[in-house]
Amino acid sequence: MTLWGNKDTVYSTGNVNVDVSTGVVTKESGSIAWTSGNGVKVGQVITVDGTAEGVIQSIDSATQLTITKEHLPASDISDKGYVISEKPKSTLFDSKYSAGDIFGVDE
Repeated sequence: MTLWGNKDTVYSTGNVNVDVSTGVVTKESGSIAWTSGNGVKVGQVITVDGTAEGVIQSIDSATQLTITKEHLPASDISDKGYVISEKPKSTLFDSKYSAGDIFGVDE
């Protein structure tokens, strides 16, 4: 079994806000639809603005996620781009890896 899936980017449409005290990520703009039909699943990693990362704990609605808080900055994030990926959780907030550095095989 591999450490991660086969998609570098599962979903990255629109911009988001992050409440760092709760780990809640919400839609700010764009046609965001975080659903299993779009490939978004609990356990995947979201990287916001290259400065914050978390593992998706729950998909609360098509426009709201709850993520782990350990690798979030001190202040809330507003209207920033993001990437949801299947990268290894062991690479969270590791300066050796960024969202674009994890390669897989997209079919």
